[in-house]
Amino acid sequence: MPAHVIVWDLETVPDLQGYAAANDFDGNSDDEVRAAFKAGVRPSRIARQFGISLSDVRKALAGGEKK
Repeated sequence: MPAHVIVWDLETVPDLQGYAAANDFDGNSDDEVRAAFKAGVRPSRIARQFGISLSDVRKALAGGEKK
């Protein structure tokens, strides 16, 4: 049986907040924000996907704590 892989491009997911909630991306840690950034996701898209402010994304990337 051949192996299949499904790849999601964040720009093709119509409801990013719904997708984030369904896949346990709520209440993400700073490490998860940094991992998304390292994977090539732009800060504005991280903020939208995780449901946090762009300021909180920048703080997480800089090593600060999210409020």
